[in-house]
Amino acid sequence: MGTACWHVREGDPVGVERWWDGYQWSVQIRGGEKMRWLEHLTSLPESTRTPYSADQIQILTLEVERIAYAVDPMGPPSSRRRSWLGRVLGQR
Repeated sequence: MGTACWHVREGDPVGVERWWDGYQWSVQIRGGEKMRWLEHLTSLPESTRTPYSADQIQILTLEVERIAYAVDPMGPPSSRRRSWLGRVLGQR
Protein backbone atom coordinates (compact mmCIF):
# COMPACT_ATOMS: atom_id res chain seq x y z
CA MET A 1 0.00 0.00 0.00
CA GLY A 2 1.01 3.60 -0.22
CA THR A 3 0.19 6.97 -1.63
CA ALA A 4 -0.76 7.23 -5.28
CA CYS A 5 1.90 9.19 -7.17
CA TRP A 6 4.57 9.06 -9.90
CA HIS A 7 7.70 6.99 -9.15
CA VAL A 8 10.79 5.78 -10.96
CA ARG A 9 10.45 2.01 -11.14
CA GLU A 10 13.49 -0.24 -11.29
CA GLY A 11 13.95 -1.69 -14.76
CA ASP A 12 12.15 1.10 -16.62
CA PRO A 13 14.03 3.38 -19.06
CA VAL A 14 16.09 6.20 -17.51
CA GLY A 15 14.07 9.30 -16.65
CA VAL A 16 10.70 7.60 -17.13
CA GLU A 17 8.26 7.55 -14.25
CA ARG A 18 5.35 5.18 -13.80
CA TRP A 19 2.10 5.73 -11.93
CA TRP A 20 1.68 3.86 -8.63
CA ASP A 21 -2.01 3.85 -7.70
CA GLY A 22 -1.36 2.92 -4.07
CA TYR A 23 -1.69 -0.82 -4.71
CA GLN A 24 -0.04 -1.65 -8.03
CA TRP A 25 2.01 -0.21 -10.91
CA SER A 26 0.16 0.98 -13.99
CA VAL A 27 1.44 1.15 -17.56
CA GLN A 28 0.82 4.90 -17.54
CA ILE A 29 4.20 6.62 -18.01
CA ARG A 30 5.59 10.12 -18.17
CA GLY A 31 8.92 11.88 -18.24
CA GLY A 32 12.13 11.22 -20.02
CA GLU A 33 13.81 13.65 -22.38
CA LYS A 34 12.20 12.24 -25.51
CA MET A 35 8.71 12.47 -24.08
CA ARG A 36 9.29 16.06 -22.95
CA TRP A 37 10.50 17.09 -26.43
CA LEU A 38 7.58 15.35 -28.09
CA GLU A 39 5.12 17.16 -25.80
CA HIS A 40 6.89 20.47 -26.54
CA LEU A 41 6.85 20.00 -30.33
CA THR A 42 3.25 18.82 -30.48
CA SER A 43 2.13 21.79 -28.39
CA LEU A 44 3.57 24.27 -30.92
CA PRO A 45 0.99 26.01 -33.10
CA GLU A 46 0.78 24.45 -36.56
CA SER A 47 1.86 27.76 -38.13
CA THR A 48 5.23 27.70 -36.31
CA ARG A 49 6.13 24.11 -37.16
CA THR A 50 8.73 23.46 -39.83
CA PRO A 51 9.47 20.38 -41.92
CA TYR A 52 12.25 19.68 -39.41
CA SER A 53 9.87 19.76 -36.44
CA ALA A 54 7.44 17.47 -38.32
CA ASP A 55 10.29 14.98 -38.86
CA GLN A 56 11.26 15.25 -35.20
CA ILE A 57 7.66 14.60 -34.11
CA GLN A 58 7.59 11.45 -36.24
CA ILE A 59 10.93 10.19 -34.86
CA LEU A 60 10.06 11.03 -31.26
CA THR A 61 6.65 9.38 -31.57
CA LEU A 62 8.37 6.14 -32.58
CA GLU A 63 10.85 6.45 -29.71
CA VAL A 64 8.10 7.12 -27.15
CA GLU A 65 6.18 4.08 -28.43
CA ARG A 66 9.38 2.06 -28.04
CA ILE A 67 9.61 3.24 -24.42
CA ALA A 68 5.96 2.32 -23.84
CA TYR A 69 6.63 -1.18 -25.17
CA ALA A 70 9.71 -1.44 -22.91
CA VAL A 71 7.49 -0.64 -19.93
CA ASP A 72 4.74 -3.04 -21.01
CA PRO A 73 5.29 -5.62 -23.78
CA MET A 74 1.61 -5.30 -24.76
CA GLY A 75 2.30 -1.69 -25.66
CA PRO A 76 0.50 1.45 -24.65
CA PRO A 77 -3.13 0.91 -23.66
CA SER A 78 -4.29 3.14 -26.54
CA SER A 79 -2.77 0.73 -29.09
CA ARG A 80 -4.40 -2.41 -27.73
CA ARG A 81 -7.34 -3.90 -29.52
CA ARG A 82 -10.11 -5.42 -27.53
CA SER A 83 -11.65 -8.66 -28.64
CA TRP A 84 -15.36 -8.95 -29.25
CA LEU A 85 -15.71 -11.21 -26.19
CA GLY A 86 -13.60 -8.83 -24.11
CA ARG A 87 -15.88 -5.93 -25.03
CA VAL A 88 -18.95 -7.96 -24.09
CA LEU A 89 -17.44 -8.95 -20.76
CA GLY A 90 -16.08 -5.44 -20.15
CA GLN A 91 -12.47 -6.58 -20.19
CA ARG A 92 -9.53 -4.84 -21.81
